[in-house]
Amino acid sequence: MRLLVIGGTVFLGRAFVAEARSRGWHVTTFHRGRSGSDLPGVQVVNGDRENAADLARLATHGPWDAVVDVCGYAPAVVGASVRALTRHAGAYHPRIQHQRPRALARRTGRRILAAAALRPGRRAR
Repeated sequence: MRLLVIGGTVFLGRAFVAEARSRGWHVTTFHRGRSGSDLPGVQVVNGDRENAADLARLATHGPWDAVVDVCGYAPAVVGASVRALTRHAGAYHPRIQHQRPRALARRTGRRILAAAALRPGRRAR
């Protein structure tokens, strides 16, 4: 399985990366490079999710089976990421505090799932 983690160097993102790597998955992280360090064996793409050129460059590193977005606080920013990566990922799993994923999926036309879909112990399909 190929997994992209947006913001994968600390706390929740790092836990997703560690779990995916322990299963032998290919993991790409995308972040600004300002906090934390990447785990060994991870493909790192540095950039700013609010920069369209950085998102376009990130897309060239796909495709991924799933995207886990652990730093998606602003719905408009998450929506831009979903649109930029829509043809490069099987599913997008945002952690959104201020908006329900179903509403975002209707606006973006993309399959949006809760991050719990990749919880430890659940097998990849």
